[in-house]
Amino acid sequence: FHDLLALSRAQGIKISDADVSFCDTCSLAKSKKHSVAKRAAPRQTRAGELTHTDVVGPMPVASFSGAEYVFIFMDDATRYAKAYLAHRKSQAWEKFEIYLDHLRAHKVAVDAGARLQSDADPIFTAGTFRDGGAR
Repeated sequence: FHDLLALSRAQGIKISDADVSFCDTCSLAKSKKHSVAKRAAPRQTRAGELTHTDVVGPMPVASFSGAEYVFIFMDDATRYAKAYLAHRKSQAWEKFEIYLDHLRAHKVAVDAGARLQSDADPIFTAGTFRDGGAR
């Protein structure tokens, strides 16, 4: 914009600041990204305190067994991750229970205060997950 004003003055063309507006491309080119945090959020110190989860699917091609979804559970403290195939998205709670059984089998204490963090997919925010497994 300032280069355009300088060029127009050199050529004898009168352009005022009010005559020129930024187009979408100029606005994007001059925009700045938010800075990235210098440090990541601190990890939990004990295994089983916080588990991150996500679901992928439906996959464009089902597995040999017909599964179209993958549930991923990752412990925040250890970064240990497990993935479980599923035929239906509604199997989320079942796969989570299998994950918890796996942790307990390896002597990881999963206390009542343990948390599950997801991307707010409705499968993790409603029904059985919201009620803490109460049936």
